[in-house]
Amino acid sequence: MKTWKKWLIAVFSVLLLAGIALGVVWMVDNWSAITSNTTLYTQEDLDNAYNQGLDDAGYDVIIQYQEQIAGLQTELQNKEITIGNLTDQLNDALENGGLKDEQIEDLMQNIADLQADITAKQEQIEELQDDIKYYEELLEAYEDSDKLRVTFTMVDNGKERNYDVQVVEPNGYLSEVITPDRADFEGWSLTKGGELIDDLTTIQVTENMTIYGMCTNTVTFMVNGEEYATQEVSYGKYATDVEVSLTGYTLEGWSLTENGETITFNTTPIIKDTTFYAVLNGKGFTTWEEKIWNYGDCDASDITAENIWTDGKNIYCSTLKWDNYILNQETSTWEEKTWNVRIQGNYTWTDGEEVYYSFGEGKQYILNKETSTWEEKTWYGYQPASSKHIWTDTNNIYYSNGNRQYVLNQGTSTWETITWNGVSNPVGDEIWMVGENVYYCDSDDIYVLHKETSTWIETSFELNCLDGSTESINVMDADGIWTDGENVYYSYYSDQYIYDKETSTWKEKTWTGLTSFTGKYIWTDGTNIYYSDGYVLV
Repeated sequence: MKTWKKWLIAVFSVLLLAGIALGVVWMVDNWSAITSNTTLYTQEDLDNAYNQGLDDAGYDVIIQYQEQIAGLQTELQNKEITIGNLTDQLNDALENGGLKDEQIEDLMQNIADLQADITAKQEQIEELQDDIKYYEELLEAYEDSDKLRVTFTMVDNGKERNYDVQVVEPNGYLSEVITPDRADFEGWSLTKGGELIDDLTTIQVTENMTIYGMCTNTVTFMVNGEEYATQEVSYGKYATDVEVSLTGYTLEGWSLTENGETITFNTTPIIKDTTFYAVLNGKGFTTWEEKIWNYGDCDASDITAENIWTDGKNIYCSTLKWDNYILNQETSTWEEKTWNVRIQGNYTWTDGEEVYYSFGEGKQYILNKETSTWEEKTWYGYQPASSKHIWTDTNNIYYSNGNRQYVLNQGTSTWETITWNGVSNPVGDEIWMVGENVYYCDSDDIYVLHKETSTWIETSFELNCLDGSTESINVMDADGIWTDGENVYYSYYSDQYIYDKETSTWKEKTWTGLTSFTGKYIWTDGTNIYYSDGYVLV
């Protein structure tokens, strides 16, 4: 329930902000009506008003704005009452049930959408405030018709808006301007995209002029529907190419639209926030081709995925017979490797940064990558007997084997006892992930982990067969799960499936070159994907 309360506070805060934003939205939506004569009145009629000695006429426009804001405050009070009623209804639903999982998901999505809308409206508010400030200072400029006006205009994500105005004696010099409080502001320039001015006070004013405030623009690089990299690029400058390492794909170039024509960076100036989409060769992985290794002194039968491990840089094979090898990737040769302790690859594991070796009590090591030596590692609470039972839900690391259930406190190197619900004694080597979901198969049933309550909930998968029929999957072996970095597959001899992320179902998958194989024998060197029996996936 604590999690629900956090959500409740978050929802209430967002709705409160939304109520305030809605009040401002009314003014933004009616801005054209409010200012239908303002621009003309300020820039033309105000000149005539000044010549007739009617300077105060221009200030009537600002008074109108202030009256509109006062009316909005009354509307905001009504919105707050509505928010209170909505919060009471939501609180009652959360306390007494009544919301289905899909309704909760819809609520979370609505909150995310609302937050994005609030951000957009806040930008509109900022522009509105800057315009009001501009008009106020512009009115003051007309107090002396002999002076020159210098307008400071922000060039912001493809838009231009007034920021400030200075009134300067002919042949006089500019004064400093308060720097905009924003991280993407670069400086002021005499032209859009021109050289930045080091010192505004050195600029002599001989005519009415505009100074441009230059901001960086964000360039986002998308690969297969996900954000891959970003760059901050000055107005009118160019983005630089980004290398993409995506196993099984070749980058043909970048496009301004998904699956569009490729562009050339040095002919595509950036004048606003821009998104580039990776154009891939679309080949993906379909075929297993035979791969010839030079095994050296290594026994080919030992090159299995369970014996292969990496320190993040090199690929090693440490066999069940205590033989150790390192892969020379340039020559595809397995060369003999000597460690200071005897290592078996299936007992190595990583917490995402460090590499450990756990082979029962008294044999706990951490790899010193700089010296390529194994150093003794002390764990507290419990000494993990086998890395085969260590698993992660991407947030925490666990050890699960029968009545031994622990979670790792990485700050203190302590394995602390954990209690599961639903299934009290899961086994680590039967736990696997698809996306963010964690599953456990006990040979008879499949369970999915509800992370917030540490509860294993019985579930099943739907399989879409090639003949158009469907069937339910109740048992899947963790050894069969593997990924090519983009898709998730289940390969258990003749059972070959690919996971459909959009529908959360499995579909039958047909491979060529190799049709019957098991996921636990598949491994990667970071570039290619291999099957231990002498195949590479292309």
